[in-house]
Amino acid sequence: MKSIFARTAFVLFTAVFGLLLFAACGGDSDESSDGDGENAGEDSDGDIESTEDSENADGDADSPEAESEASDVIDPHKEVRGDFIVVWLAGTPREMGRQQGELLHDELAAGMEYIRNDIGMSAMVDLARSKGIMDLAYANSYPEVIEECEGMVETAGDVGWTVDQCLALNFGDVLVEFLIEGMPDLPEETKSALKKFLPGCSQFTVSGRATSDGRLYHGRLLDWSEIGYILENPTIFVRQPNGGIPHIFIGFPGNLSPYSGINAEGLVINSNEADPLDSSVQSLEGGSHVQLVGRILQEAHNYDEAAAMVQNFGHMSAELVMVSDGNAGKAAAFEMCAAGTGIRELDNDVVYMTNHFVSDSTSGFDADPIGDSSRRRFDRLAQLLPEGASASLFGTLNPQSIVENVLRDRVNPDNGEEFGLDVFDNDSSLATNGALFGIIYDPAKRVFWVAAGYPLPVPSKSFVGFSVGELLGEENAVLPDPAVIE
Repeated sequence: MKSIFARTAFVLFTAVFGLLLFAACGGDSDESSDGDGENAGEDSDGDIESTEDSENADGDADSPEAESEASDVIDPHKEVRGDFIVVWLAGTPREMGRQQGELLHDELAAGMEYIRNDIGMSAMVDLARSKGIMDLAYANSYPEVIEECEGMVETAGDVGWTVDQCLALNFGDVLVEFLIEGMPDLPEETKSALKKFLPGCSQFTVSGRATSDGRLYHGRLLDWSEIGYILENPTIFVRQPNGGIPHIFIGFPGNLSPYSGINAEGLVINSNEADPLDSSVQSLEGGSHVQLVGRILQEAHNYDEAAAMVQNFGHMSAELVMVSDGNAGKAAAFEMCAAGTGIRELDNDVVYMTNHFVSDSTSGFDADPIGDSSRRRFDRLAQLLPEGASASLFGTLNPQSIVENVLRDRVNPDNGEEFGLDVFDNDSSLATNGALFGIIYDPAKRVFWVAAGYPLPVPSKSFVGFSVGELLGEENAVLPDPAVIE
């Protein structure tokens, strides 16, 4: 009897852990879809005219406020820029899904091979179906996300992708949390072990007197574990949706719902996971926060519009997002769950967050006690960013100093110990928490710098600059300066 129980616990553990590898710091629900996509999108050809560069873009957009129209859309294609895959997508959700499936076919095949070879990932969708979570995913996902999954399966289904698989990954923030908190047959020791693998991210925004030049900057570390598929395929998605604001996702193949992004209006939004108090702060109705991040990038022109979308959203799970708007000089950390929403705006030109709630409105709705990793990273940001703090960088912050002194910081705030570059993930400092992406944004200039990929540690790699305007083919686009932060 003991051996059967142990095997069951192991399968449950590996299934949920496998999902965690693809769902970070992301329809018709009458029947569970078999994901074959046979009846989907027969009227849409989703044809792709691949190009080697962006020379076919006319660059006639008069201003960042212009939304995607046929006259200024860059044809879907794929480029490799150093360590990064850059993919241009355009059209309807189904068309963009088809384009991803074709342009990233080899990368998606590698992802499916990983799933087939992992006992947890191969059982994940069946486990979610058996618990009714796939029905929740279909009932509570944006229709355009389901449609994009269907489109991707139309061109990548031959390597094994199904709509269920795609949607599970892009509803993963809710799915993982519900599996951990809502499975009475999952042993407590297994839950505790699983929580160690939840993504642990750090974010902050600084502006005005906190920076050396008065500009607003938004920094982010997306932490996980060493996931080779993501480290080998860091991807910049240039999305040009019909009738929506063009925007950028920073992620990996199959990542249809973003954890990090910026749009053509200069609005930035990134998400962090949180650990809920219990199921009392969850809801069976609402939506996925990573899907919300994508909707905000497509629809919100400024901070106020983004904030309204967050506050009016149906929060199913516990999550944090940070929104920054360089044009308005506004930023805030939003702490969200079904029981309430807390908002912490810039305070003396600084705001920061990790993976727990600190707002008076929400501090009782997440796990108690706070995880050591989240607390340490929060405490270290409290030492580095505010005016008068013990190791304050206030007044000196800019992209170069943020990379050098914050995103690469390897100091344990509890005792001052500094860890060597051989340490990837020990839960004890900002840069030793399993970072897979390091990002710094200048939202008003619409430029950003990204570090990703092998070799580890990621924060010690070069941060490569990208321009939203250049990616969208705009004439006289502002370029990142410097082009690379070493």
